[in-house]
Amino acid sequence: MKTFLIALLFASSAAVSAGAETFTGTTTSTTTSSNMFSPPGDKPVLAISLTFTGNTVMASGKTAATKGSCTEWTTPPGSIFQTNLVCNYTDSSGDAAALLAGCDYTNKDMTEADCWGGLQGSAGPHAGKTGTISWHVKLGADGKTGLSNNVGQWND
Repeated sequence: MKTFLIALLFASSAAVSAGAETFTGTTTSTTTSSNMFSPPGDKPVLAISLTFTGNTVMASGKTAATKGSCTEWTTPPGSIFQTNLVCNYTDSSGDAAALLAGCDYTNKDMTEADCWGGLQGSAGPHAGKTGTISWHVKLGADGKTGLSNNVGQWND
């Protein structure tokens, strides 16, 4: 189960201004629950729920604190990603959005991963807009927390 937790995310994708603008950020996540389904003869499906907090810096220099929650699960053999996830977040600028992404482990121990996904704004400066985000996450020594560094862009 520890190896699955790596995809503990995430992405801060806050916005302080509307329009196409890039952003970077850091996020700390904590696993809040986990579940596993083991079908006979098949690969187990692991799922986790997590919460996160972070800080986003827009290209303009404006910053926003983010918080949110995610659900992540392992994918079946043949999928393009090793895990998939969905997240919702809000930030201190009034922005709110959903995220759909996939992650792949980057080391043998499965304690780090790279993730890519799409954003869909639901309130605030990016309501109705879409964007992209990518990040690298590293699992903490406790196996329940993670730290990520991310970059993305909101589309006009």
